[in-house]
Amino acid sequence: MKNIQTIIVDDEAQNILLLQKMLAAHCPQTELIATECDAKKAVDLLKEKELQLLFLDVEMPYLNGFDLLKKLEPIPFEVIFVTAYSHYAIEAFEHHATGYLTKPINAEKLIAAVNMAAKRIEEKRVNKNLFSLLEQSSM
Repeated sequence: MKNIQTIIVDDEAQNILLLQKMLAAHCPQTELIATECDAKKAVDLLKEKELQLLFLDVEMPYLNGFDLLKKLEPIPFEVIFVTAYSHYAIEAFEHHATGYLTKPINAEKLIAAVNMAAKRIEEKRVNKNLFSLLEQSSM
């Protein structure tokens, strides 16, 4: 599989740096194309970039992760929530989260979440190709 175009949105720069290092060490299939600490700026960033995977903090100033996603619906990319709080897990999965990681991030859980995202991305690609083939054959 090609590299997974990835963006990290977290209001704490040190959390972004740590996740960036963990992805480089444990998930070489990810390609970090951008990061953002400001949730409001992240909305525009996510609209303009073609990404496949978003790592998203929940609690951020001005706009939490769930409200940020509502501004982008429908969500064409996979979302892995990364937060210090476990009590948002149910709401995260109601937003079709691919994964939910609590800080500090466990490497094995990170790998499993990225692998699940990769599987979903590949399934979307295959389905899109099949749909295109079906459309072409019906013409």
